[in-house]
Amino acid sequence: MKPEVIRIKEGVSVAPYSPAVKIGNLLYVSGQTGEDPTASVADQTTEAMNCIKEIVEAQGSTMDDIVMCQIFIRSQADFAEMNKAYAAFFDAEKGFPARICTYNAALYDGLAVEITCICAVDA
Repeated sequence: MKPEVIRIKEGVSVAPYSPAVKIGNLLYVSGQTGEDPTASVADQTTEAMNCIKEIVEAQGSTMDDIVMCQIFIRSQADFAEMNKAYAAFFDAEKGFPARICTYNAALYDGLAVEITCICAVDA
């Protein structure tokens, strides 16, 4: 079984990574962020999660198929705002993905949030 690089938009990435890589029934989504470091933590989280949603849905899955997320936040003070925006993308009745959240992350461009995930997909 070989990994399949997932490209969402046409063109060449300016960084040496792929938006996602699929192998078997798993989709590994690279870290997603907002674009504006001056935006609120909630807005940055929402933008990152919308990017993840676009990638996951392009592979025929849904947010309910995400099995694991890893979240990097700038400060522990950002946790509550990030957590509220993040939770809005999942159905609490169905349950949330497993998760790791790390704070004091030195993210590029002064961003407050970066989120990556692993999602179940059809092979």
